[in-house]
Amino acid sequence: MAKQILKQDSKNFNKGTQEGDRLLEKSIKKFGFREAATLDKFGVLIGGNKRTAKAQKLGINDVQIIKADKNKIYALQYDDIDLGTPEGRELALALNQTAKENICIDVELVEAELTDVVCEEWSIGTGGEPNSKNSEDFFIPDTIYNSNNIYDIPTLKLEKQATDIRLPLKPYGAEKRTNGGVGTYHFYVDDYRFESIWKDPSKIMKSGCTQIVEPNLSLYDTTPISYGLFLIYKKRWIARFFQEKGLNVYADLNVSLKFREYNMMGIPEGYNSFFTRGYTGRLHYLKEEHKIAQEISGKKEPNLVVYGGSKEVQEFCAKNNLTYIKDFINDK
Repeated sequence: MAKQILKQDSKNFNKGTQEGDRLLEKSIKKFGFREAATLDKFGVLIGGNKRTAKAQKLGINDVQIIKADKNKIYALQYDDIDLGTPEGRELALALNQTAKENICIDVELVEAELTDVVCEEWSIGTGGEPNSKNSEDFFIPDTIYNSNNIYDIPTLKLEKQATDIRLPLKPYGAEKRTNGGVGTYHFYVDDYRFESIWKDPSKIMKSGCTQIVEPNLSLYDTTPISYGLFLIYKKRWIARFFQEKGLNVYADLNVSLKFREYNMMGIPEGYNSFFTRGYTGRLHYLKEEHKIAQEISGKKEPNLVVYGGSKEVQEFCAKNNLTYIKDFINDK
């Protein structure tokens, strides 16, 4: 055991709170340092920045470092405390309440350091953390938009259709939120990423992008029609909402054969801005989507963008004067 000052994380995601700091000091003064900290291989604190700093400020400077194995559970046993006593019960409360009160995640720092994927997996910016940024300055109306079908699926606006790809084209969630520089977002990604946009559309608006591809939600031939209609409603509602906010929108055609007709609802006659996925070995899917784009737009050469797919897909696009874009994520 030796006296040493532990190295703090200079980018600690937890800012702490005034009340948490008060409780932390009270807990350490009354019960001592009871919870182990976590260090990286260089001795820098990963977890326990606040409590180790407070303990050392209070004069506890003897440090015992244990080389640990992630596949083992480490438990600290204290012979001076009995959980069955009032003191033991109070310690249990102190540890839990202090931890609760002293958490204040620095959302801006997290978003600057990590990708959207990681942020959403850990509920950062979605309302899951105590001090998450909300969208009070971004009004989201409870709105029923005009519809060209009996299911009230919103109709897209002809004047806000995308005409060409604004670069860079990026899959939503692939990069750090603060990177910016997005021309067009597409959602040919895991469905869970769309859920955060449904809950908080301001993320897209704040990204600086000027247009989007409609969020694509997985629809299979085994999906019940009632649920499939709900998913189509969701993606078209959010697409119309973004149009109302000034973004241009590509209509997504990438659904299973079962939902092709339903997916056309809400796309007005004459709309000429479409996007889909290309798949190796499934050229017949693309041929059908091409026909749908022709039917809706009324044009022999519709504005259809195809994302990914084999050489066969690329050749079909060239033959029909379609825009082909390589899937840089999955084709690596």
